Amino acid sequence: MVFFLLATQTCFGQACKTLAANKPSTMVRYPDVTVTGSKAGFNTAAMKLHLDKAEKWIKSLLVNFTGAKLAYSNSYYFDHSSGYGNLFYNTSGIKGYYYSQMRFFSYYCNQNSIATEAESGSSVMIYFNCFFDSYGIHSLPSDAGVHTINGKPVFKIYLKKNTRGRIDIYERMWQTTVNDNYGSKDDYIVIRNSDQPVFIPITRKELLSQLMNDIEASRQSRIALAKSMHDPKNEAANKAAFDAELKRIDNSKNYTKEQMAPYRKRFIETWETEQQKLDKEINKIEADTKGAKEIVLEYTKRPADWLKS
Repeated sequence: MVFFLLATQTCFGQACKTLAANKPSTMVRYPDVTVTGSKAGFNTAAMKLHLDKAEKWIKSLLVNFTGAKLAYSNSYYFDHSSGYGNLFYNTSGIKGYYYSQMRFFSYYCNQNSIATEAESGSSVMIYFNCFFDSYGIHSLPSDAGVHTINGKPVFKIYLKKNTRGRIDIYERMWQTTVNDNYGSKDDYIVIRNSDQPVFIPITRKELLSQLMNDIEASRQSRIALAKSMHDPKNEAANKAAFDAELKRIDNSKNYTKEQMAPYRKRFIETWETEQQKLDKEINKIEADTKGAKEIVLEYTKRPADWLKS
């Protein structure tokens, strides 16, 4: 009897999973998201034409789709003062972007009944005039806003898988956790409106040249900061603090002069005037700069083919 009951539950459980996987999808409309920022009152009429095409295209691929609830929405981002809107503005000069999104909320078996997951594990997003993903970690570019070369913002992108006319295809395989055996996959499809590439490659030689300039700029900035924090007027207070500590050591009631001698000697040897503090900081900056430049110079000695790649 016990074995029979277990077998019945197992069969029902498998049927539940099968029903969840085969359950016809339902389509719902999520509210649109609008972030206006510094560009209020923008006209969405022209954008709607593109978004309607995107929505129809996505839905055409999901005919007879099963196993998930489908939620569609549009988003308008016209705040270029912060976040990815600002990064995109600094990169392209364009003050906003918009996109369509279809989320997939999977059906699953929960205690022998079919439920819908609360968060979307997969989605299709079609961006217009922007190659940054608003979720950041899924963006095609990374390190955005960190580096500039010859005054132009640069970033890292994934290697292009292939190109078909004006369509560039990139892909990324990644794992969310150590125990994620299957991992996740992101596909990026860039549709260009011209024959010119969206991304212009930077050679290693250009990067190394810029790094040398950055190292020197960092040196000058650090030295200026160190000098701004140095005030000769503090020398008297510094010397007074030294005298007070030396007096405390010499008049210790808990230890003899012989016992305090090593501490006294170390204190005198390590005490620094304000000028010595400044000189020490500048010497460290110069040493850091020298070491960094030597590393970059080693790379500049590599073969010409490597530097041009």
